[in-house]
Amino acid sequence: MIDSKAKLAQLEKISRSSGFVKSRRYSELLQYLVESEIEGKSVKEKTIAIELFKKDTAFAPAEDTIVRVSMVNLRKRLSNYYFTEGKSDKLRIEIPKGGYNVVFREVKPGNPWVIARENSFILLALSSLFIVFLGVISFLLFQNRKLRKHVHPVVQNDPVWSDFSLSSDPTTLVLGDYFFMYESHELENRRIFIRDSRINNLEEFEEKSSLFYREWQPLEFTYLRKAVVMSAIEISSVLGISSKELLIKQASELEWEDFNNSNIIYVGTIKSLYKLEKLLPSFNLQIERDSVYQMKLLDEADSVSDTFVLPRLNQNTVMTDYAYIGKKRGPENHVVMVIASGDEVGLANAVSTIASARFPHDLLKVDPQIDYGSPFYFEMIIKTVGLRRTGFENEIVYFKSHSE
Repeated sequence: MIDSKAKLAQLEKISRSSGFVKSRRYSELLQYLVESEIEGKSVKEKTIAIELFKKDTAFAPAEDTIVRVSMVNLRKRLSNYYFTEGKSDKLRIEIPKGGYNVVFREVKPGNPWVIARENSFILLALSSLFIVFLGVISFLLFQNRKLRKHVHPVVQNDPVWSDFSLSSDPTTLVLGDYFFMYESHELENRRIFIRDSRINNLEEFEEKSSLFYREWQPLEFTYLRKAVVMSAIEISSVLGISSKELLIKQASELEWEDFNNSNIIYVGTIKSLYKLEKLLPSFNLQIERDSVYQMKLLDEADSVSDTFVLPRLNQNTVMTDYAYIGKKRGPENHVVMVIASGDEVGLANAVSTIASARFPHDLLKVDPQIDYGSPFYFEMIIKTVGLRRTGFENEIVYFKSHSE
């Protein structure tokens, strides 16, 4: 029997953690759920909406998803807490899917806690369908003679891809998805979807929500751009590994435990990195997304050594885009690769460049002293001039290899 004092102590500890201390909404939501459990009160979606979010009694869950979205995000925050700051806690708080009541569980010594994943049955089914989709499309692509000249299955000594294809551990292909919000129009019984380039994850939403003129809420699903999907198809074709060895996740669903369990390849724009953005300094990269979109390379002293201005909007005109490609060693000797651009044209061209069988040969023209050892770690910037997903000109404007 877990007493109320222990439950409140665990609540207080979580509330002081980095994932909750700056988030009033989720701290208050967790407190409300814990106190309801202690009082023996059964919690429903409508009671949360009225008592915590101050909705009126006419609240209609079918039209307003604020409670469901908040619960999904709260589960993610709890999962992240117990994987990081709270990994040694002897008491954990769980919120079983499909309900709103918390459960307290004691972790027995020698029984490590495995973090419950937040993917619902629907998301799991969609992921499976997407993997099948990738497999079918990859097969069709390989039948295309033109593509055969470009896309190559990995050879054993390929410096870029063999660390993934020959690994005994799976590889997680992380697709950069866009964060969206919505605004409810109750009189018209509809919702308007909103994309703000300044807000690219839940943390930025919480930080800037006080500046909104309207009542915007985070949307319960995200959006993948076509270049990301096509790049994923191209990469999966190059790797040529089975669906059991190739896992697919959206960046918004990525957990820190994934870095311990698999190799990681991120493909997307700088606006859809989510957790991966926190790792950019280790890739000697810094990004800016305020008045000007920029990639900044960092030197050994963490000072900016070079700056690349990125296109701010996907315009129907010829644009100059830049893509960063970095590959380094991650946790548990896994390999982490980031392919991030300003827009679709840079991303599509970057993936096509490193997927080419000629890439290792072409790279020798940039740096004749390259040592293609295994593992092969590097960072590079590719400049692309093009329109939408078609590059007209491309150039490797920066390259540096690393021994570790």
